Amino acid sequence: MGSARTVIGQGVQRVPRAPTSIGRNVALIVAMLLVLIGGTLAVVKLTTDYLLYQSATSDARGWASFVAKSIADLEQIAAGELPSGASMSFFQWAQKSDRVFRYEIFNRAGYSQLVADRDKIALLTLSEFSPAAARAGSTGRPVVEAKEGRLPDLPSFYALAYVPVVV
Repeated sequence: MGSARTVIGQGVQRVPRAPTSIGRNVALIVAMLLVLIGGTLAVVKLTTDYLLYQSATSDARGWASFVAKSIADLEQIAAGELPSGASMSFFQWAQKSDRVFRYEIFNRAGYSQLVADRDKIALLTLSEFSPAAARAGSTGRPVVEAKEGRLPDLPSFYALAYVPVVV
């Protein structure tokens, strides 16, 4: 008699798996990496913009406050009148500043009255309108714009900050 082995088992039903493709897995990984990189770049951009805004606003407020305290005839200059001798002396001294490479004095309507940079101080006979300066004047809040300097006399990256000053 031969030995017979009997195997009794329960039937296990297997669910057929969908065939996976390596291409689909690679595409999923690449998509996840792109989302991660895009998110990181967005966070870096938002953080940089925020820090630039804060720095430019802080510097501009400090400068505007300093000018307002140092120039007795600031309101008259903003109205288009000639600066006093003391004010011109201050503007000439301020040309040596390392923190501010150019500043303008606007009237409340957003028209420039005086422009000063490291090379010159000019009282304008033909004012230029600045929508950003007008917005700052009407809202009472600073307006900051980040710019890239493409001209040789401008920094490679700078911010324009329009800060209202109440005298």
